[in-house]
Amino acid sequence: MATDDSPQDRDVLFDERLAVLRSRFAARLRQDVAELAELAGQLSAAGHREEALRRIHALAHGLHGTAATFGQQRTGEAAAVLEAAAEAALAGEEGEPWPQRVKAMQAATGLLQAIRSEEPG
Repeated sequence: MATDDSPQDRDVLFDERLAVLRSRFAARLRQDVAELAELAGQLSAAGHREEALRRIHALAHGLHGTAATFGQQRTGEAAAVLEAAAEAALAGEEGEPWPQRVKAMQAATGLLQAIRSEEPG
């Protein structure tokens, strides 16, 4: 039988803590993807574009940074695309006109939703 400080007990404790973190991430992911979809829909309307873009960037940045930690590589990759598109739009970079950027961000958000629907949890 393992003692309180045995490697087996530490492994079990680590696995339990990791399971809690995975569960929290899955809940956050569901919320963030729903919010991203709502924000992406708002981009085609005039008004609060910059505010929506800043929030999209923040959410995508957070997902990009944490998804791989929880084994969700495709989610992280989709979030990276969305983060880059929002960053470019915020910076006012030359290139794609505004409607194409909106479509790219909506497509990336749709991809995040699709990925999320395929993943367990």
